[in-house]
Amino acid sequence: MVSHDRNLQSRFYIRSQFQIARLDIGAAVLPDNYETSDQYKDKTYQDLGILEDQYDLIEPINNLFPIISPNSKYDVYYPYFIKGSYQEVEKELNERGMTDGMSVTPPTKIKAEKFLGYSSYGFDQTVATVAGRPVKAYMVAANAIMAGCEPHHTPFCIAFVEALQDPAYLASLSDGNLTPMMYVNGPAAHQIGIDNTQGMTTEETNIAIGRFMELALINFTDIQRDNAFGYVQPLVFSENDETCLKVGWEPHHVEKGYDLNDNIITATSFAMWGNNVTPATDLPEEIMKVIAWDITEKNLGALGGASVEANANTKRLIFITESVATALATKHKSKAALEGALVENARRPLWMRAYAYYYANTGGALSKSFETVYGELKGIASEDAKSTASPLE
Repeated sequence: MVSHDRNLQSRFYIRSQFQIARLDIGAAVLPDNYETSDQYKDKTYQDLGILEDQYDLIEPINNLFPIISPNSKYDVYYPYFIKGSYQEVEKELNERGMTDGMSVTPPTKIKAEKFLGYSSYGFDQTVATVAGRPVKAYMVAANAIMAGCEPHHTPFCIAFVEALQDPAYLASLSDGNLTPMMYVNGPAAHQIGIDNTQGMTTEETNIAIGRFMELALINFTDIQRDNAFGYVQPLVFSENDETCLKVGWEPHHVEKGYDLNDNIITATSFAMWGNNVTPATDLPEEIMKVIAWDITEKNLGALGGASVEANANTKRLIFITESVATALATKHKSKAALEGALVENARRPLWMRAYAYYYANTGGALSKSFETVYGELKGIASEDAKSTASPLE
């Protein structure tokens, strides 16, 4: 990541007798036709000698914002995609279906230039091809600006867009029922403030990048997100690599073969948010069983009414605090060992499984009797029904 950080030169005079101060600041001045003249099309504000700190002093001419296109269907950045007042730009983008309905910051060319200073991409360079359309670097910057991101968030925004060009990942989101989620490993997550502590999904940086992900779906794909009761904003968080190492577990990206100091994002999705389980013990085996029990209570397909294949292929992501991880690690020396124990112990009584499959199966199982369904589930090899000892024995 590249950051342009220069101090604004100023002179501060104090006349102590009268307590008067004067602050002289060199104002940033752009040519009047900067946004419209072809001679400036490929010029950045840095090319014109405007310092980084002066950038924030630049105001649009007559308070009209010449914005660049945030949508990959429209490759337009010069002289502008839309031009208007703050409210006019916001209204136009919303009416075109290019926002999430909330207030956005007008994405101007000069703002995008600042954001892309934190990337290796040129302004008009293609970052990825998503849904058959090229997504240019300036389009990524435009959505980051609209979402309320900071310039140094840009590399993470670009990484998510690069993930969207994976056909398998895009296909998993295509019906609009799953919510995108991104978690980050590596030192950069801590450096820019991607949180992994209490309330992590509602921290400022996490929210801003999560909103970018929402806008990226709107403007770079043809996916229309939908759900019976609406949907939540994409989630962003980081893994506490330091705690993983402290308890003897490998961070996720190291498990996948990356170096500890590599900055890696994992783009995935989720359908539902689980329970907050608070163990009342530090016994690792009992904590594991409590987590396993909770897993059986949260399933796709109503109350677990979906087929066993669907449930088995649905991944669970478990958030573990440092104190709980420390206790678990005394017995389960790796995440893989813990996962194996959870798979073995995450069971529910067959009558509960049959009841959910019969009465809560959105696919419908009422054409048969309950007893018939119970017997069928008991005999299906993939259900792996077997007698187990009582937890109290």
